Amino acid sequence: MRPSGLLDYESMTQKYYILNISASDSGDPVYSSYTQLNISVTDYNDNQPVFSKAVYTVGVGEDIQPGSVIAQLTASDADSGWNAQVGKYYVFVHKQVFWVRKNLRTPKLKLTKTLESTLYLQQSI
Repeated sequence: MRPSGLLDYESMTQKYYILNISASDSGDPVYSSYTQLNISVTDYNDNQPVFSKAVYTVGVGEDIQPGSVIAQLTASDADSGWNAQVGKYYVFVHKQVFWVRKNLRTPKLKLTKTLESTLYLQQSI
């Protein structure tokens, strides 16, 4: 048995199928049996996280203190359950200056040391 088409968990309103199946022999008289097959469709991790903004632009003065929050980041994932959890955020540039502090709802970009001049941070996706 196989599906007649692709299953997309996110677009399905009903996440399960109930099939009634019968089997009959070729004898005389014909005997039959019936059963029910319950199929639950589960989510597959087929969507990538998407940031709420394509570009985050933040201006900070040179007197900003280490530990200061300079941006709040938001990403979401269209999958369901565990697959929808955005678990990690990374900063690929200026690792020695910035880091991402993440709790489950409000990931924040923080400064790790003082700056010597005004800096504009741009993070692109």
